[in-house]
Amino acid sequence: YSGAKMVLFGGDNGSGQSVSSIYILDVASMTWTYGEPAPDARSDMACSVSGDNFIVWGGIRKTSSTESVGVSTTPLIYNLKTRQWTEKFIRIENGDRTYRGPSNNSAVVGGGVAG
Repeated sequence: YSGAKMVLFGGDNGSGQSVSSIYILDVASMTWTYGEPAPDARSDMACSVSGDNFIVWGGIRKTSSTESVGVSTTPLIYNLKTRQWTEKFIRIENGDRTYRGPSNNSAVVGGGVAG
């Protein structure tokens, strides 16, 4: 995020249960900040950063390693400045629609149990 922070969200607690935790690492100071838990736990989801928003979509809600509540269809959006979650995008009618090259994009790294 902005080239200075890394975001980790959700996943599996090691017992197969999905979690709703979000952590932000300040790379310069190597300091972790724990954000507000998401309203919905997720694992195996897709994530991206756009502006100040960390966006989560898809994924599975698991209650154990053998039981799944189902696939998530509601996006989750975490504002990294206000530290608040929402489930709705706010469309800006006359927003900047200029394409920006890869230098302005962010990457989200995920992992899993045993690799």
